[in-house]
Amino acid sequence: MNQPSRFSLPAPRYPLHTLAPLLGFLMITLLLLLSLGSSLLLAHRDIEQKGRAAVLNELDRIHAALGERLLEGDLPYVRRVILSMSSEPHILNLLVLDRHNVVQVGNRQEWTGKGVNELGFEVNLPRLEHAKKHEISDVSFSSDLNVVYAYAGIRLGQSDNALRSAHIGTLFLRYDLAADKRKAWQMAMQQGLASWLVLVVLSGIIFLLFRRYISKRLAYLMSVVDRLRKGEASARAHLLGKDEIAQLGASLDEMADHLLANQAELERQQAEILATSARYQTLFAASRDGLILLDCDNRIIDVNPSLCQLFQLDKSQLTGSICQSWLASEMDGMLRQRLNSLLGQVGQANQEIELVLDNRQGGRCEVAVRFFPYVQGDSVRGTWCVLRDISERRAQERRMRYLAEHDELTGLANRPAFLESLASIVQQAAAHHRPLSLLFVDLDRFKQVNDTLGHAIGDLLLKAVAERISHFLGENGFAARQGGDEFLLCLPEYDAQQAEQHALILAHELSQPYRITDYTLNLTPSIGICTYPEHAEEPDELIRYADVAMYQAKLEGRNACRVFSHQLRQRMTERLALENGLREAISKKQFFLVYQPQLGVAEQQVIGVEVLLRWQHPHLGLVPPMRFIPVAEETGLIHQIGDWVLEETCRQLAQWQQEGITLSAAVNLSAVQFSDANLVDRVSELIQRYQLNPERLELELTESMLMSDIEQAIRTLQQLAGLGVKLSIDDFGTGYSSLSYIKRLPINQLKIDRSFVIDLETDPHARAIAETVLAMARTLGLEVVAEGVENVKQAAFLREHGCQILQGYWLSRPLPIAEFTPWLTRPLPSWDD
Repeated sequence: MNQPSRFSLPAPRYPLHTLAPLLGFLMITLLLLLSLGSSLLLAHRDIEQKGRAAVLNELDRIHAALGERLLEGDLPYVRRVILSMSSEPHILNLLVLDRHNVVQVGNRQEWTGKGVNELGFEVNLPRLEHAKKHEISDVSFSSDLNVVYAYAGIRLGQSDNALRSAHIGTLFLRYDLAADKRKAWQMAMQQGLASWLVLVVLSGIIFLLFRRYISKRLAYLMSVVDRLRKGEASARAHLLGKDEIAQLGASLDEMADHLLANQAELERQQAEILATSARYQTLFAASRDGLILLDCDNRIIDVNPSLCQLFQLDKSQLTGSICQSWLASEMDGMLRQRLNSLLGQVGQANQEIELVLDNRQGGRCEVAVRFFPYVQGDSVRGTWCVLRDISERRAQERRMRYLAEHDELTGLANRPAFLESLASIVQQAAAHHRPLSLLFVDLDRFKQVNDTLGHAIGDLLLKAVAERISHFLGENGFAARQGGDEFLLCLPEYDAQQAEQHALILAHELSQPYRITDYTLNLTPSIGICTYPEHAEEPDELIRYADVAMYQAKLEGRNACRVFSHQLRQRMTERLALENGLREAISKKQFFLVYQPQLGVAEQQVIGVEVLLRWQHPHLGLVPPMRFIPVAEETGLIHQIGDWVLEETCRQLAQWQQEGITLSAAVNLSAVQFSDANLVDRVSELIQRYQLNPERLELELTESMLMSDIEQAIRTLQQLAGLGVKLSIDDFGTGYSSLSYIKRLPINQLKIDRSFVIDLETDPHARAIAETVLAMARTLGLEVVAEGVENVKQAAFLREHGCQILQGYWLSRPLPIAEFTPWLTRPLPSWDD
């Protein structure tokens, strides 16, 4: 059914060639009425204006003629003049009224002495009084405009020359306009009829032109349209001209040409529609997604093979059934309600719902169902349902969620998931006023397993540890892998004492041998314990304080359990303050160096110094190296500090060279510095920058530093020796080096630890060790430096047994540079004391 255009107008009842003359006649009649009305209105206004002007002029003339005589009271003269003037055709009445509106003189004798209301014609008393009061002239008209009433205020005298008794009266005039009115209206009628005749002639001409150039041509166009409607495709208008009807005819011809030209295009499009339908059927059948076509009542019209395969159903089992009858068979109420709601919104696009459905093989699959409107023409005829199997994607998402919350290697919770669970447990503990304990477990020397057996064995060992932790906890708590070989355990409702007992049991379990492939491995744990709310109330603090307690267990020898205490917290606070202070110490120049002299026994003079680092803290005072060096090594700040010490030593050596002072300087290297791959380059760069004799620079290392990775240590020492610097092993005899390694090291000196030197006078074992070291050094061709020499007896013993260099308080304490240079000029201590 064709819909009416929104801009359509109602069709006329009569044809245009009949309607046009009728409209023309009505228009002419209307114009006639308008012309006559306009002429009469103008005539009315003209009569009124001319009447007013004539009456006022007449009043002025009469007043000029009678004004003096009226003031003098010469009424006989006034009467004669009024009678003579009344003979004029336009003057109907001419009266002189006193102040009481009584006629004094008039053009009729019988009116004398009568009031103006008794004369039988209308008088506008308000205007009369107004004219009399203000001594002005005023005019009014009768309702039919035939008569003009004029009033003029005048002065009247009661007797001859009685000016003082004069009063105001009125000169009243009735003026006839009937004749002028008739003449004006006749002229108006004549002008209106003349205009009408002109309009009639013009309308006739217009009608003839309309009929010839519009009506007939429109009728011709209608005949062409009728022929086209009947199927005569060759019908054309071929109208000539540039007017709108010709343009309409040209448009009609153009439309007919397009219709004829588009017939082949329509046939082509029809063929394309058939091809598209075939392609649709192919895509419908080949789609990997399940497709369902529903009508407006949600009955299944068609399904594709993928859907039948997804649910192991035949197409005949689905076609004609209600979609919800099988799609929502096992859903809960809310999900079924949502599905019904979506299916009820026919024509709503981009709606989606996820379902878990059973198939005939007993399996379950997760599908995402999307709904699209099924449109034919301009109307919605149903709904498309697209079912995509998302089982694999959902499994992957669950895997990703698992990995986001668990450690992939051990299966335990990871740190973020553990923190989240711990925060929840802390809230519950706070609400019920119950304790909980946190265990921080670190495996002792686990790095050796990775370094010796490889990371694959290390990973298997971590999994075995995680299994023992999970078995140990059972239902009593939960655990997480903190990272590396660190684990976190939460024990709800355990106080510190109970947690420590369980930690000891856990330590025993974790210390049992592990069978990993072909290896039997033994591990021990260090465990730190922190309890809520006794030690901390925030999850982060619980972990941090448990870490502090674990670190204390390691410091005390490992394989131990320690409970956090406020003393440990104080140490941690002090350590943190120490760490923060170290970060500012270099920039604020809080470090300085001291130099302890070294005496050459053979030369009997100072031949070198040991450079020692000191830290003048603004609040803590002088901080000993044993206190801040370990912190610097743990935080990595030792790199900056060590670089500064090396550079400052090289700078001082360069200055001594310029001053002619021949001394060597020994600098202690930390383990972190020695393992730095850039150490050799850094030493080389400093030697070149300060133009040093490399033999004046000595680098001291400890036995433990060398033995941790002896092969790498040998390579590094060889590179340093290649630069020409001297190398020394500090604290020799306190480590666990062997002669087989010592003889391979390119070292120049051994330093006997002060712990052996200080007991030379009292301990035979100390003397024996000193003698052995000196003898071994002679055999290997090494110099020996004895530290901690405090008296002449110690010095004499060492000299007697071949020690080449002495260092200690017997010679001098460590001196700052400002004191060291003057000290060089002092005499050396005597060997005879």
